[in-house]
Amino acid sequence: MELWRYYRKLYRRKWLIIAGMVICVGVAAAMALMQRTTFTAVTRVMERSPSFQGQNVLPEAIYTGADPELRLANLARIASSRTVLVKVLDELRYDSNIASKIYSFDIQDWLRKVDVLPERDTQLLRISVTDQDSAVAIRAADLVAREFGDYYRELIYGAETQKEYIEGECEKARVQLEQAREALADYKRSNRLSDLNYATQAKIQRLSDMQTQLRSAQVSRDEAARRVASTEKELSQIPRERDESVTKGDNQLWATLTANLKQQEQQLASMMATRGSSHPEVQSLQQSINDAKNALAEEQRERVVQQVRIVNPVYSSTYDRYIQAKVEAIGATARHSALSRVVPTMSAELQSYPEDERRLSELTMEADVAQNTYSMLRQKLDEATIRESEPFATGTIKQVDAAALDKVSGGKKLKVLLALPLSILLSCLVIFILDYLDNSVRTPEEAEELLGLPVAAMVPIGRGHSLVRGKPELGLRESYQMLSANLWHSRVKEGGTGGILVASAEPNSGRTVTAGNLAASLAADGARVILVDADLRQPAQHLVFGVDNSRGFSNVLAGGAALEDVAVPTKVEGLLLVPSGPLPDNPMRLLRGDAMKRFYEDTIEVADFVVFDSPAGSAFADATVLASYIRRVLMVQAAGRVPRGAELEFKSRLEQVGAEFVGVLLNKVRPDDSHGLYYFRTAYAGLPEGGTPPSGTVPPTSPAIPG
Repeated sequence: MELWRYYRKLYRRKWLIIAGMVICVGVAAAMALMQRTTFTAVTRVMERSPSFQGQNVLPEAIYTGADPELRLANLARIASSRTVLVKVLDELRYDSNIASKIYSFDIQDWLRKVDVLPERDTQLLRISVTDQDSAVAIRAADLVAREFGDYYRELIYGAETQKEYIEGECEKARVQLEQAREALADYKRSNRLSDLNYATQAKIQRLSDMQTQLRSAQVSRDEAARRVASTEKELSQIPRERDESVTKGDNQLWATLTANLKQQEQQLASMMATRGSSHPEVQSLQQSINDAKNALAEEQRERVVQQVRIVNPVYSSTYDRYIQAKVEAIGATARHSALSRVVPTMSAELQSYPEDERRLSELTMEADVAQNTYSMLRQKLDEATIRESEPFATGTIKQVDAAALDKVSGGKKLKVLLALPLSILLSCLVIFILDYLDNSVRTPEEAEELLGLPVAAMVPIGRGHSLVRGKPELGLRESYQMLSANLWHSRVKEGGTGGILVASAEPNSGRTVTAGNLAASLAADGARVILVDADLRQPAQHLVFGVDNSRGFSNVLAGGAALEDVAVPTKVEGLLLVPSGPLPDNPMRLLRGDAMKRFYEDTIEVADFVVFDSPAGSAFADATVLASYIRRVLMVQAAGRVPRGAELEFKSRLEQVGAEFVGVLLNKVRPDDSHGLYYFRTAYAGLPEGGTPPSGTVPPTSPAIPG
């Protein structure tokens, strides 16, 4: 199809484009006004790998190397875990400056606002939070980074810190040391004793060292046991595996059961038509249907086709801590057991000393053991304190930069501007779809394809549709001049008769106006024309020309008047009108009589052209009977109507009585659907109204009328 045709289709429905633009832009503007601006705050964090021993959140192989993308993906899973985000939401809920700005505290809404993704070609994690308040988004992004770091350290060190336990044991050792020293000093003063000799002091020193090691092993054993119990509790609460991806497909068993059930129900319906519900076969089939429904209820429409599960990284981390604590507990228990056998043997040597020296040795040894135990616990406490204050000694999470606004999504003006071209495209698409679905006759080509007849003239659509009354539409007179030129040619060159029947299959196609305008156009060209209102069902020519309808065509056919008695002059020079006259009870009886034949012969003898108006051919047989006399038929087809088959049926009936078709007059044509009307509107719209001839010219004369 040519581009100009597309343009005409769009131009014809330009109101739809305008309406689409108004609606789409209005909806976009309304949505933009209702939409609240959202802010996205972004911060980045990185992982510091461990520099010396310590329990890692992931296996050591992950740190050393092989797949950093998997490691970052696991860290992103942890950062966006429900545990971390619930802690962040609790922080925001109890922050007086932020809580009032949060739209909702629903956890599902909150989870959708936070996104944690690895940044491409880096070792960084990008944490983004979207909210309708910029302060909330920035604060929440910082909290996610902080809570992620705390949870990461908790996975490394465990849920319970070792420092608290060591602090308690250290305080107990300090009290025991003070008590041992005081007991030793009191015993020396009361018995006036001095220090032990060198050999005894050496033995006491060795024994106190052994007891100190025993005490250290006991502390290590108890500490490891506490860690084992803590990690066991954590493992019981963490799922070992999680779904990485799940693919579902149709359950073939469900489909088979459904098809069988449908078939059985159809069999039951067919069987019930001839048999009662108590029939054994009906009851058996009903039981089979019930069993099929029960089996179908136990099946699901979809089933899991493929399921990929991976080890939960949090579980792996906790399990590694559990193994390390278990190994340390076993080692500490073994050392404690060995020392527990050695210390009593060495302590038995003191029993051979004199009472005073033995008691002094015991008190001295207790003081030394208390001192060594306190020093050992103080060292462990210092190590725990340093380890907590310097987290970078093991793997940890560091926030690279503070959260800041990355983008503001709203774009209200842009959305409204985008709605304009999109609405035009959408409207054009709707127009082309409507045009594709539209099977009405609009163009001369479609009319010729429908009726198989050439289009003799096209009449433009408009309010001024009459050449006799009112101001005619622009181009209307020229359209009928083309039709009258064709009739003049066939009348003069081909020697044809001047009778013309204006007919149409459907009502309201414009037959009456077409007959009146054609007669007026022929008369304006200088012909002697008689217009006969042969529509004895619903006549209207007397209304168009404003004449009396008390006597007319029906009187002539009934034998009550002659042609000269009913022919009425009109204000159009050269045009006589024969109105319909009184409506008869049976028009077909009058039309089939000899009076009709004589009337037609009389009219064509005294006029160049005799134009007959007729009722709708799909509803009445009047036009078919008239065509048997007049022969030459001008078919009128209204543009914009959907053909329903009546046109071809009417044409077939006319052909059966020997009708000769002048052509088709396509009525109510839009100028954009016709080349001639389009060019006339664009190039000749400024001509004088009605095509008034210049002064001094003589209108064409008609041939001599016999008699």
